[in-house]
Amino acid sequence: MRPILLFTLLAAAACARGGQPIGESGPEVVERRVEIVSGGGTGGGPAQVIGGDEAALREFVGRALHYPSPEGAEGTTVLIGALPESLPLELPIPEGSRVIGSTIRDQQMGGTEVILDVDMAPDAVLTFYQEQLLQAGWENAPQQPYGGGFVSASWPTATFCLNQDEAQIYLSAFEIPGKGTDVRLNIQSPVQYSACDPETYGPTDDASAMIPQLASPGGSVVQSGGSSSGDGMADTSAVLQTELSPGELASQYADQLAEIGWTQVGQEAAPELAWSSWSTTDEEGRAWSGLLLVAANPVVPDRVFAWFRVEQAD
Repeated sequence: MRPILLFTLLAAAACARGGQPIGESGPEVVERRVEIVSGGGTGGGPAQVIGGDEAALREFVGRALHYPSPEGAEGTTVLIGALPESLPLELPIPEGSRVIGSTIRDQQMGGTEVILDVDMAPDAVLTFYQEQLLQAGWENAPQQPYGGGFVSASWPTATFCLNQDEAQIYLSAFEIPGKGTDVRLNIQSPVQYSACDPETYGPTDDASAMIPQLASPGGSVVQSGGSSSGDGMADTSAVLQTELSPGELASQYADQLAEIGWTQVGQEAAPELAWSSWSTTDEEGRAWSGLLLVAANPVVPDRVFAWFRVEQAD
């Protein structure tokens, strides 16, 4: 961890020693050293809290989590090591989990978030909630409501809906080496915009719907990305942090494309660049072409750019 900001506050004491006027003995100088610490890049570790006492920490947390609003939004409640008593649903918790805490906001500000430490792998956490919630009458929302794209496989996510708009849970699970899995559960009830409503979150066009979800291999993290579409085409791109070469990364994505029904037409790989071309047909029998491009960053060795484009072929 490295401090990114360091400053010193100097304050004069409000009273003099021994009842003497302040000017006779000079002000008492109090130095307070405050460090704001950043976790740095991916895998940099948890945030550190430095300085202050319990009262100051509580004040900071309360102010940091509450955003004043002209409409007079409801306040925020933070529960340390506890679940909310007024959840609108019975929330399953994996056996042996440690409840880190909960944050309760009004629905416009994000609803309720529960943070857990779970002694299970991220994929196992996802399976647990799928089994428990589906048995209780929930349904899975599409993983990529706006179409597919490049995602980090090491950070599984899922969204579940109850009766489409009665309640919604967004789950993310991130593995912390040697410490189990950090699980975040965001709960909304009622739901203003349901992820299970195809009219609200369906792909904006046919080409966007043809973009598949491409998961990065273990140890590779998607740091940023984007997408665009129009006139029978759509593309998605991402910048990844990875130790894999462009060819190795492209091969992993190629396996996923083949698994979901795309047919490879051509390919080529070099140390700094790998590409492959693809074809497939949709449910209506229309032909589509695809182009996958993975390129290394010559300036930053562990950064790779990935791009996938689909286009209607007829």
